[in-house]
Amino acid sequence: MLDNRSIERLFCKDRVHFTGVEYALYHGGKFLYAEEDGLLFTFPSSHVLASYGADKETAKKMFSLLKNPEIIVCSSMEEAEAFKECFPYIDVIKPCYQVRYDKPASVPVPVDTVVKNLEVTEENIDLVARTYEGGIDRKYAEEYLERGMLASYTGGKLSGFIGAHSEGTIGVLVVMPEFRKMGIGSYLVNRSVEKFLSEGKIAYAHIVSTNEKSYNMHLKMGFVPSDKLVYWCYSSN
Repeated sequence: MLDNRSIERLFCKDRVHFTGVEYALYHGGKFLYAEEDGLLFTFPSSHVLASYGADKETAKKMFSLLKNPEIIVCSSMEEAEAFKECFPYIDVIKPCYQVRYDKPASVPVPVDTVVKNLEVTEENIDLVARTYEGGIDRKYAEEYLERGMLASYTGGKLSGFIGAHSEGTIGVLVVMPEFRKMGIGSYLVNRSVEKFLSEGKIAYAHIVSTNEKSYNMHLKMGFVPSDKLVYWCYSSN
């Protein structure tokens, strides 16, 4: 098993891809397999797994160490296909672009808008559960809030919120319908980047490849998504 210094030397040469390796290294992830032919690891405080740098046969060897995994982010389609072969109940492979934020962008403050921490309350748990991507379980909504979320208020009314997923990516972005096309989304992303970097965290995000709106928003902010994709694999059931 490679030590952390060797993992960094061998697998962190390219800062564009895959940032999850660095996040696991520097923020307390656990490496289940770490050899020159590939990596398999978990993110801190998360059930999400990740694989990196393996060919199909090596990926299958790594995945044989797992028992009924729920979700993994793979660094290549080859790894994703191997994961699906090893665990036939996996029926979703979702390609995503990666964005790494090394510094905040220059984003104007929307008119009459302030940003505050979104407190963990029953009302806010219901809000996140109801409005994020058509609704999520209250348990997961509470976990998002406990990890820390920012909310924007425009003219005194809640105009949007943003947080972070369990594997450390910035996301969970919602802009309320009446406040769209005002720059709220890009402003919240930028404030999250500032927050992550000020706390000494690696700031990065994954954008579903079909989400042109988010992709174009990042381009307008000056952030360039990687040409390489990562692949989220999980069961839809």
